Amino acid sequence: MGFCMPAIVYRLQPWAFVDRLVSELLPAGFTLLPLARDATAAERATSLADAEFLMGSWVTTTQTLTEADYAAAPRLKLVQLMSAGYEHVDLNLAARHVVPVATFGDAMASLVAEHTLLLMLAVYRRLLQLDAAVRSGTWRGSEPVLRELRGKRVGLIGFGYIAQAVEVRLHAFDCEVVHFSRHSASLPRDELLATSDVVSLHVPLAPSTRGLIGNRELALMKPNAVLINTSRGPVVDQPALLAALRDGRLAGAGLDVLDPEPPSIDDPLLHLPNVVFTPHNGGQAEEVWPRIVRTCFDNIQRVARGEPPLYLAPPLD
Repeated sequence: MGFCMPAIVYRLQPWAFVDRLVSELLPAGFTLLPLARDATAAERATSLADAEFLMGSWVTTTQTLTEADYAAAPRLKLVQLMSAGYEHVDLNLAARHVVPVATFGDAMASLVAEHTLLLMLAVYRRLLQLDAAVRSGTWRGSEPVLRELRGKRVGLIGFGYIAQAVEVRLHAFDCEVVHFSRHSASLPRDELLATSDVVSLHVPLAPSTRGLIGNRELALMKPNAVLINTSRGPVVDQPALLAALRDGRLAGAGLDVLDPEPPSIDDPLLHLPNVVFTPHNGGQAEEVWPRIVRTCFDNIQRVARGEPPLYLAPPLD
């Protein structure tokens, strides 16, 4: 079969409203070919045969792109990811088939930055305990120790789109912001860990970042410090974090991500009062998806016009 218009194979999202949005915002002059998330290899091959673009997410999935998928798509010009993370996408495999892989850039950065500050404030202000006190009728009978974010040193590990958006927002709280990344650092990492009141993680999951925060790093942190993780669960050695929190070597944590996900209900980390959890939805909001979809389609249109794609995924090492 053939198409007069460029074909976009779209891997369906777990959310029907996003799929509807993709259909509604499809640019004129393109054909959309929906692909089931659990499509077989044969079904993928049929859909990809005429595809010039492949759009979708492979962040939390048992299915990944294979050599056979690329071989079945001789006209493929771009893999456009509907995600900021891409640890399940083999960039070397895509490169062998001369297919660029792009993320959606900063489309979600402001939202995850908001969520990062939410976790900081929820831990500092003991939000869950205060909420429980009001609901139980205790009111202020056993008020926990509360802290303010103003004037604190916040250390950002990783300094991409999200971390930079976090920095902008922290300045409104009169915070001192320091950062460390492979490409840019205002402080060495160990000094950042040892001197920050809050340490917030914003790195991709890669071999070099798996277990990045473990016993050694936690021991460097101040006992009244707080750890925030909105990146990926395996970036933190979770048993080491549990021990540091339980033993009072760390004041608290705000975690949008865990390892594994979802956690076992018996995980002792879940029963610590100095931790605030959210279910890996720091990037979810009604307003963000139109921005993500438009960003993805804008990039596809660039490539269709013969222009280079934006937001190319850098190698993970």
